[in-house]
Amino acid sequence: MLVRPTNHKVIIDQFHSIGYEIDLKDGCILVSNIPYINKDKTIKKGVLVCPLNIIQNNIVQPKDHVMHFIGEEPCDKNGTRVPVFIIGQSHKLSANILSNFTFSNKPKTPFKSFLEKFESYIRLISSYVEEVDENIKPQSFRALNISSNNSSLNYLDTNSTRSSVLHITEKVKNMKIGLIGLGGTGSYILDKLAKNPIEEIHLFDGDDFFQHNAFRSPGAASFEELGESTTKVNYFHRTYSKMHNGLIKHNYYITEQNINELNHLNFVFISIDKGEIKKLIIEHLQKLNIPFIDTGIGVSKINEKLNASIRITSSDNLNKNHIWESKRISFFDPNQDDIYQSNIQIAELNSLNADLAIIKWKKMIGIYSDNIFEYQTIYNIAHNDILNEDYGT
Repeated sequence: MLVRPTNHKVIIDQFHSIGYEIDLKDGCILVSNIPYINKDKTIKKGVLVCPLNIIQNNIVQPKDHVMHFIGEEPCDKNGTRVPVFIIGQSHKLSANILSNFTFSNKPKTPFKSFLEKFESYIRLISSYVEEVDENIKPQSFRALNISSNNSSLNYLDTNSTRSSVLHITEKVKNMKIGLIGLGGTGSYILDKLAKNPIEEIHLFDGDDFFQHNAFRSPGAASFEELGESTTKVNYFHRTYSKMHNGLIKHNYYITEQNINELNHLNFVFISIDKGEIKKLIIEHLQKLNIPFIDTGIGVSKINEKLNASIRITSSDNLNKNHIWESKRISFFDPNQDDIYQSNIQIAELNSLNADLAIIKWKKMIGIYSDNIFEYQTIYNIAHNDILNEDYGT
């Protein structure tokens, strides 16, 4: 359940005590029942909307003077547009909030509170209504009904609301994602996933969290945490549950016996190096048309320097055969002498591998633009280039 800002009740009470119909929804303040005159000289009711500005779980002063409006274009009693500078139209603030106009009426000094900002625009829009009917007011003193902000995140995603991209990021809202492997790359994938309002993130790994894992994982494990002798799943669940309440623990490896636990998922990230079980997982996911991304890193030592390549390979119901026909994924179990199996810390490679995987996933689900529809990407560190292969449509 979403944790509201600690001072949200104070903000609500400020508006409600004056009689305004305020609502908090999708990281925005909405004030309804705002009377205005349309171009046909008819009195209408509209809604003023402004994204919240939250710092350290407190609603602070507005970050700018821009205001959004749901309704027709406000006019004076003669049907002439009011002197509000319209800088945009049809602005989508979230999946549930679509404004018709964006206003800009900059004050001489910045607004010190949201109440001050809203009242400035209310006066600007509603003052013309009073010239027609002085009994029509923006204050209704109706009973307060604050919307429920159901979310898998423990606090408002003010990063998305500030950028007006919440309706785009909410494309992940009903997804159930599996993350197989919480090693270097897998843990960085989780770090990115946990910042999205995904309904469920299933964590699969049977390993313990050791000291060397701390050097190729996001964040900073404390000395005390390293002495707790915990599993990777438990460690990362505890860490990221502070932000995301949809994390589900599976303290074991995927095997032939439990592979059906993947059946209900919408997408899977594979970040393991065990070839035999990886082959089983991929065959199972493709049989069920569950899209996935497999990640991999290859590191070699040449002249006392490290050379590395980073790979992400994706599959969905439109393109599966490239994995087998072009042998894009190795299903051999790694040699214990492989340099990557040693304790060389290469967190930046793991992080980049995860970033490429997350970007590809967001392209596959329609968050990022995709003009080439590649199903395999390889980055070579020595040449500093990216090779894309296996193009779809």
